[in-house]
Amino acid sequence: MAVDPHQTLTAAITGVLRFAWQHRDELSDPGHELREELADRLHDLGRQARLTARAHDYLHVVHEGRTPEDTQHAWGRYLSIRQLNTLGITGLLRDLPTPDLPHGLVTDLAGFLAGPAVPCERMFVIDSALDLRGPVDIAGWQLTRIESADLEPLTPLPSTRRFSADPWDEALSHGGCIVLRRISAARKPSEVAAAPGEPEVTIAAWQPLLLLNLAATDRIVATVATLEPLLSAVRDAAARTTGPDRKAAKSFADRLRRSAHRLLAQGPRLGTDGEPVSPHDRAEIVFWLISALEHLLIVDKGGDFTRKVAQRTAILIGRDGEDRLSIYRDVSSAYGIRSQLAHGDLVQEVKLQGLPARLYGYLREVFRALIILGPLFRVDTVCDDALLSAAVRQTHITDPTRAVVDRLPETTRSLRSRARAARPGA
Repeated sequence: MAVDPHQTLTAAITGVLRFAWQHRDELSDPGHELREELADRLHDLGRQARLTARAHDYLHVVHEGRTPEDTQHAWGRYLSIRQLNTLGITGLLRDLPTPDLPHGLVTDLAGFLAGPAVPCERMFVIDSALDLRGPVDIAGWQLTRIESADLEPLTPLPSTRRFSADPWDEALSHGGCIVLRRISAARKPSEVAAAPGEPEVTIAAWQPLLLLNLAATDRIVATVATLEPLLSAVRDAAARTTGPDRKAAKSFADRLRRSAHRLLAQGPRLGTDGEPVSPHDRAEIVFWLISALEHLLIVDKGGDFTRKVAQRTAILIGRDGEDRLSIYRDVSSAYGIRSQLAHGDLVQEVKLQGLPARLYGYLREVFRALIILGPLFRVDTVCDDALLSAAVRQTHITDPTRAVVDRLPETTRSLRSRARAARPGA
C-alpha cells in the first residue's frame, strides 16, 4: 500500500511540535544540547517536507551545475529554529496548557512547507482619500478597503497570527487601507514583486493605477464619482474594438501601457503639487515625461517629432488659442532639455523652473483625452487636420472629451492646478 507523503509529513510535524512544547520555555534561547536535538529533528522534518513538496511540485528550484549530473533540484521550504519564533510557533506553544495541538497549526505548517500551492494574490496599497462604499472593479483589479481581519488568511501561518512577527505595514495592520487586489495564477510564492521605481519597470496594476491618477488633481484624492465617467469611457471603447479593429486597439493599448509605466514611475519623485521632491531630478523627470508623451502621440514614423508632439498635445488639451500656444512652447522647450540631457550638456536652471509640473499636467490630460477618444482615434491625421480646421477639432476632439469631462466634479476637470498652469513671468 502506497504511503501518503502528506500524511507522513503531518505526523512528522506533530512529533516535532510536541517535542518543542515540552521545551517551550527554552525555545527563544535554547542551550547547546536542546539546539542540537532540535536541529536534528528539524532536519528530518525538512527531508519529509521536501518529498511531499516534490509530490506537489511545490516551490521547485533548479540549481544549475556545470554538467547535468551536477544540477540539483530543491522543493518546498525548510523550518529553522529561528523560524519557530518568527512564525509565532513558539508563542503559540507557550500558550498551550497541554501538548494537544490545534488542528489548524499542523495543517497550516504542512501547507507552508510543502504545499500544495494556493493562488497568489497581488496587492497594491493606494495612498488615497477615496469615498469607497464597496468594492469597485477597475481594469480587472478590485479596488476595495481592506481590514485587519482580511489579512489573517494571507499570512504564512494564520493559526499563529497572534504570536508571529507582523509581516504587514503598520497602516495595513490597523485596517482601513484602500488597496488594488487581484488573484494572479502566474505568480509563485517565492517571488517578490519589484517596486515601481524606474521608468522601464513593468507595473502589473498600471491600468487601475493610471485611471486613479487621472481621477484627481493632486496625487490620488478621488471619489467614485470621479472614476465612473472614465470607467464608462474605457468600457465603451472596449465594446467598439471588434474584428478588424483589434489590431488598432492592440497598438493603442501598447502605447498606453508603455507611457503609463513612465508616468507612474515618476510618482515617488514628485510632490503633491507635481513639482520634483528633489530639484536635482528636474531634468531627468522632464526627459521621462516627454518620452511618455512622444510614445502616446507618435504613430507615424519620420518627420519632426518635436513639432508633431508639441502641436498634437496643444490640439488635444488646449482650452483656447493662448493655452495652446503655451503648451506648444513648453513641449518644445522640454524637447530641447531632453536633447541637452541626452548629449551630457548642462541644463540651465531657469529653463527647468515649473516645467516638470506643467508637463505632468499636460501628460495626464493627454492620457485622459486619448482614453476618452478611444483606440480607433487617429491621433496623427485628426490632430493634423484639426490644425487647419476648427470644425474638425470641435467634432472629433473637443465635443467627445467634453461629454465625459463635464460629468466629472468641477474640481477634477482640470489636471493642471493653478501652480502647474503658470509659466515663469506669467
